[in-house]
Amino acid sequence: MLSIARNWTLAALLSAAAFTHPATAAAADFDGMVTVGQHQLQVAQAGQGPYTVVFEAGFASDQSVWRKVAPEVAKKAAVLVYSRAGYGKSPARTAPLTMAQSAAELAAVLEERKVQGLLILVGHSYGGFLIRHFAANHPQQVAGLVLVDPADEGLEAVLKGVDAARLRQDQQMLASSIPPKWQGELQTIQAILDAGKLPAMPALPDVPAVLITSVQARAGSDFFQETPEVIKIKRQRHAAFISQFSNGAHVFTSGSGHGIQMQEPALVIAAIDQVTTLATQNAARLARAKTAGLGQPGAGVQ
Repeated sequence: MLSIARNWTLAALLSAAAFTHPATAAAADFDGMVTVGQHQLQVAQAGQGPYTVVFEAGFASDQSVWRKVAPEVAKKAAVLVYSRAGYGKSPARTAPLTMAQSAAELAAVLEERKVQGLLILVGHSYGGFLIRHFAANHPQQVAGLVLVDPADEGLEAVLKGVDAARLRQDQQMLASSIPPKWQGELQTIQAILDAGKLPAMPALPDVPAVLITSVQARAGSDFFQETPEVIKIKRQRHAAFISQFSNGAHVFTSGSGHGIQMQEPALVIAAIDQVTTLATQNAARLARAKTAGLGQPGAGVQ
């Protein structure tokens, strides 16, 4: 399922009162444009901590969709939000970016902003695809994942067998409601959904992960993917996905629709806190194991 969200101004997200906190604001707080190759992307940073929490918005959304989450997280962690090409203040390109190109631009943003240390990646909807791609290709940089009602590359393949006509109706309704400037990314996403799989990439790292699923359904909805039948399938598929992580948790909510970060931001903040805590515990265990190994006779001798 894809998100369609109203754009909001950067000022609403990054007001000094909301995004920073006197006890934790870092000297490197940033709000501006970052050059990536021959292009620019809108980026904002705040806070400080052992991890940098990086937010990836969904389709038709810019960085401001995190305005109810990022300011709270920035009180105790470093935070980076940005807008992909064509969203917010980030200029559009002459051709839509592939998923791999968008993930590569995120990597370039992190390099340009000299973000060091491990990352907690938070992705909503299509942003879930992007953080999975980034994590699979940069496993040593990633300490944890938070997936907020993420897109599922295989869902539409299943739904074709349930009611192909209603699925086509969903696709047509979505395409007709999207402005021309976002049609290119929609086509990129639809190609993934049609294929039923993501482009080839390495396996995801086995890091702490939380997946939040909206199970809010509307019987009789004109939108097939909001019906109880499809919501049940989505919930089951999300559960199967998160089961691959040895330290994964699946959270359900009927209190919000697809835009969980806007309707129930506390759920997303709690998930980030949980992943951060688990990542810290993992790091401590590894440090103790390394220390114990160094203390053994012959340890470290090649």
